Amino acid sequence: MVRLHRALLQMNRALGMFESQSKLWRLASLAQSSGAPVTKWASRDLRDGQAHIWFHCVGIRVSDQLERLLWRSVPHIVVTSATLRSLNSFSRLQEMSGLKEKAGDRFVALDSPFNHVEQGKIIIPQMHYEPVIDNEEQHIAEMAACFREHVESKKHLGMLVLFASGRAMQRFLEHVTDLRLMLLVQGDKPRYRLVELHRKKVESGERSVLVGLQSFAEGLDLKGELLSQVHIHKIAFPPIDSPVVITEGEWLKSLNRYPFEVQSLPSASFNLIQQVGRLIRSHSCWGEVVIYDKRLLTKNYGKRLLNALPVFPIEQPAVPEVIVKSKTKQTRRKRR
Repeated sequence: MVRLHRALLQMNRALGMFESQSKLWRLASLAQSSGAPVTKWASRDLRDGQAHIWFHCVGIRVSDQLERLLWRSVPHIVVTSATLRSLNSFSRLQEMSGLKEKAGDRFVALDSPFNHVEQGKIIIPQMHYEPVIDNEEQHIAEMAACFREHVESKKHLGMLVLFASGRAMQRFLEHVTDLRLMLLVQGDKPRYRLVELHRKKVESGERSVLVGLQSFAEGLDLKGELLSQVHIHKIAFPPIDSPVVITEGEWLKSLNRYPFEVQSLPSASFNLIQQVGRLIRSHSCWGEVVIYDKRLLTKNYGKRLLNALPVFPIEQPAVPEVIVKSKTKQTRRKRR
């Protein structure tokens, strides 16, 4: 029986692999899907000392598949989420899903039941640096100094720090090594275990800080003191080196459309709405969202991103004094 069970498991794995490969090559044989190009690329990694080549294939639009498999098959469908809109518009959703008002599809935005003005606020520190690659080290140092001040104030038991990249997260951790024991960092343990530990620590009166990437901004439901302060590293635009992002961008340019407006900015709005949405989960929730990106106040698109968020009061405190160490010299930045 044991041998039979093992044989069946091996057959299931083989069938699953065959099905995946069949779908891959079927999609790879197409030049377009849903009227848009299909992204195809290969990647290489090392596992157990051996090189592995992986082939990837992704359609950048799936509206035809949704029309065939879902929209035509079910008479009435209700799609609900806090992040169906970006920039206060359903345009991106319509483009990606194939749903259209002209076809009789209805799009409705309901008011939030929460009193965001009374329950929370957004804090945008007066950072000296924008969070761009050339200033990353200086910006992370400033962010770490601000974060340290919030921790030392002891106003919040449960905190969440969200990063746009793993590289930035690791550099941040290098600046707060003395606080490492209170940090529950993505990758240390499975996410569900980190959240369990966070709950136990806060419920016992101990301070706890979850630290992670965009996946920690999705589906995380911590109410009240379990999460009363959210720290956001920067506006999370799509990664410019992603093959899917590159393919869609080139395709949009060929149609004389502006990728930043159609692709990058709506995606950033989706991400920011999700991140900010971690704070107020019920009528008893309260707290602050700290966003370390002054582009929200200095760039034209920043106002549009803010306008798509719940209506929180906004504060702009000065940043603490920071000493940024580099290979060549030390740069001392004083409080404004």
